[in-house]
Amino acid sequence: MTPAKHTTPRELWDQIRAKRRESWKSGKCVRVETIVKQLPALALDPNVLAEVAFQEFCLREEQGEELQSDDFITRFPTCSDALTKLFAKHLDIASGGSGVTDTVEFPSAGSTFAGMRVPESEAVEAERTGKGKRFGRYLVVDQIGQGAMGVVYLARDTRLDRPVALKLPKFSTDAVESGLRARFYREARAAAAIDHPNICPVYDIGEVRGQDFIAMAYVAGPTLEAMTHEGGRIELLEACQIVRDVALALDECHLQGVIHRDIKPSNIIVNQRGTPIIMDFGLASMENSARVTLDQQLIGTLRYMSPEQVTGRLDEVGPTSDIYSLGVTLYEMLTAAPPFGGENFIEVANKIELELPVHPSELCPGLDVAIDQICLRALAKEANDRFATMGEFAEALSVVGRLP
Repeated sequence: MTPAKHTTPRELWDQIRAKRRESWKSGKCVRVETIVKQLPALALDPNVLAEVAFQEFCLREEQGEELQSDDFITRFPTCSDALTKLFAKHLDIASGGSGVTDTVEFPSAGSTFAGMRVPESEAVEAERTGKGKRFGRYLVVDQIGQGAMGVVYLARDTRLDRPVALKLPKFSTDAVESGLRARFYREARAAAAIDHPNICPVYDIGEVRGQDFIAMAYVAGPTLEAMTHEGGRIELLEACQIVRDVALALDECHLQGVIHRDIKPSNIIVNQRGTPIIMDFGLASMENSARVTLDQQLIGTLRYMSPEQVTGRLDEVGPTSDIYSLGVTLYEMLTAAPPFGGENFIEVANKIELELPVHPSELCPGLDVAIDQICLRALAKEANDRFATMGEFAEALSVVGRLP
């Protein structure tokens, strides 16, 4: 393949890694050196090159080869540090019974989005062949995500015979460890307390050999981020439907005192029935509980953060902060562009705090101007100027989208 002119090493690897796994399974065992010769951009990022090498290790190991990680570290000196970390994680989790293969995603042949996966067949095959690794009652198949709070694996609950998303937190041994652990368990309690069709349910929480975990429902489908990345802007009526459903689910969360604090397109998956599912309450905060902070570190993804989050006014973060973040999400769905962009943290943060966004209808001529006021109200600088509740936000979207 010929990569686009401005394709980053990470984007290029995301495009080819699943194809490489399938090619390897079909007998076309292309080694790292050959791939890099054809696509030299992969070698520009040591972390990406390490993943390419690590995938070869996993694929060859699955075929029954006995390999030494040191041989790969010697073979790829330019990414030895990153590769050492991957092997350390591989060894550490394998010794605890959970198993890590590589970072490859499994695409569904019937899907139009790269985010769609069909986990059941992979999990059953792993159990049949004995290639999956155990983590307590769970059989781990593959890594499917990684975020600020931990790594997520596709696994199978062998007791209840169903696929799950198994999240393992990354706790360090420094002074903030207790706070991180408290936040992790608060995530589980916050999500488990809410029974709503648009909230990803929590099945189990616990500890295996000192490793904390949370088992959640596995949701197959693209994220809103993947949908806009691959398909561009989303039509008004569809966007209103999706965001209205998310707003109603978050309204239920807020009524129970739970604030998500990290609403963004990558945390909303549209399942195979077209239903949006809110994921990752990793930054959730019980409104009436003591907050756990990391030296007042700003938590969240910058361009979706409200002005009060960006400026560090954490005591002001509440339900209207989620309204702001969902407003940014709606804006991006309609325009395929963020309301505030920039070259660095300071530039983006200043715009969030001080500037007004361009009306969506100015960026997309023909867009119903009624949506402008909804977006601008959700993105108001002052919390009191936004919608009073998510329910009010949802009602406004129902009117514009002509939804029942």
